Amino acid sequence: MFSPNSSTPSWTKSAAIASGYSSIFCSGWYEMTIYSFTVVIEPDEQGFHAYVPALPGCHTFADTVDEARTNILEALELHLHSMLEDGEPVPVEREPVFITRLSVPVAV
Repeated sequence: MFSPNSSTPSWTKSAAIASGYSSIFCSGWYEMTIYSFTVVIEPDEQGFHAYVPALPGCHTFADTVDEARTNILEALELHLHSMLEDGEPVPVEREPVFITRLSVPVAV
């Protein structure tokens, strides 16, 4: 816990596994919830397109994968902040998403 004699607060973390997010508490300051979402980064004609399937409208474009990862994190933070400010519920991904490549024979 934070004490007047301490220069840094102590942090505690509680995980709410059933709801798919965790919270970080800093005594006397604020609570921050950590949400986890699947992000897809795909190449496109201009570079890379990154989006969050669970949050329609949350996407970005970039020249590199690293830039796309940075941009989608910022877009996700802004999107969630906007949802919470508007009183909208934030969806929780309960199951992991599996992505695979399939080969399908087709007669031509």
